[in-house]
Amino acid sequence: MPEPYIILFLKKNKISTRKSTDDIDDKVLERQQKQVLNLSNKYKKILKNTTIAADIQFGSEKLTGGTLGYCAATLDNNGELIQRICLDKRQLINYDKVVKSVTSGVTSGHFVPINTMFKSRDYLITHELGHAVENSIITKIAKSRKIDLKFSTSQTFGRIEKEIFNDVIKIFQNHYQNIKRKDKIYLSKYSTSNNAEWFTETFTNLQLSDNPEPIARALEEYLRRYK
Repeated sequence: MPEPYIILFLKKNKISTRKSTDDIDDKVLERQQKQVLNLSNKYKKILKNTTIAADIQFGSEKLTGGTLGYCAATLDNNGELIQRICLDKRQLINYDKVVKSVTSGVTSGHFVPINTMFKSRDYLITHELGHAVENSIITKIAKSRKIDLKFSTSQTFGRIEKEIFNDVIKIFQNHYQNIKRKDKIYLSKYSTSNNAEWFTETFTNLQLSDNPEPIARALEEYLRRYK
């Protein structure tokens, strides 16, 4: 049986997505793959060292606790970034599962506001792609400073994450709102977890809202540095 068009198109653009052997609804899988393609194209210069040299892999697992997905990043021997996005297979059985989980999170304020519940189907993959984008930026910054992340501590990674956060806050205060209200900087409960989750939640609001919050627009301006 020939592969679906979207998978062939992804491969043509050197973006691989790995279909798990788990029972995933084809329409759900294809939608997630399309979002990978859309955002990889939008941020292709940022993700170049991932999507072209090492690819983004996409699979599913039965995750524990309340975890709905993750983005795993490693460096190969040449210093290229290898990233794998994984979503909880229970969320990929059908659209209803995805929509129910995300809608509940958005309504409670655990997740960031998005324009329509229809876009909740793209929430999880967009959030995890946000991690991929930030990981790529961190790798670029480290390379520019001749920092070998393979032999660096997590504190080094964390310091660069903090720098990114501070740079976006400066843009926010200079060009959008010169305030420090927590609810204007942190758009969801989850975004207060750490700087990585702040980045990805803000990134998700930017991608899935027709009227992104000012802090998300500040992030968009920051991302232009690398586009």
